[in-house]
Amino acid sequence: MRGTTLTTDRRARKHKNITKRERTRQTMKQKRVACGEEAEEGKMRWLEKAQKRARRPANASIQPPSSNAGDAEQTPPVRRSSRLKATTRT
Repeated sequence: MRGTTLTTDRRARKHKNITKRERTRQTMKQKRVACGEEAEEGKMRWLEKAQKRARRPANASIQPPSSNAGDAEQTPPVRRSSRLKATTRT
């Protein structure tokens, strides 16, 4: 197959017997590994970034983390942890 990128067209993917879920898992894995030189280290850095991103809203004003910690711990952590669990499985 010529000119294939990471996301191949559906027919090619079918012939290679790679499901869509498997393909996305591979991409996530590659993204995590790409963050750092060593795979584990990169994975941890990627997770930390993702957690920070999920914790702070886009328009948050800079404030001490102590005051921010209380209101951040209601409902989002449950959803965030499940999403992270799904991505860390290799």
